[in-house]
Amino acid sequence: MANGYTTTDYSQAAIFQISDGELYAGGLLESTWPNVPNETFAAQPADSIGPIMMTFYSQNGMLVWSNPNFQYGYAGWYVSPPSQVEGATVIAWFFGPVGSDWAPISMSAARE
Repeated sequence: MANGYTTTDYSQAAIFQISDGELYAGGLLESTWPNVPNETFAAQPADSIGPIMMTFYSQNGMLVWSNPNFQYGYAGWYVSPPSQVEGATVIAWFFGPVGSDWAPISMSAARE
């Protein structure tokens, strides 16, 4: 994944790091805002960081973003369009309807 889109080029893929429950990619923090139902999963520059930025962790090798503001207490991960391998949008879902052209995915997490 690179900047919220799928990639098959490993040299372009983001390297994520979880630190104290926060997720960073290339030094940028992943966050969202209240009342945002979903968004492209990409870290934001400092001037657009939302107040919801915790809690990220790895559970059984899968990335989890839990927060009481999310409909089920955690974010759902989707890709759109599901048939597109390169350049598909990676979506973090928090609440509300799921797009008809979205497919659920798992985000694996491993220690480096």
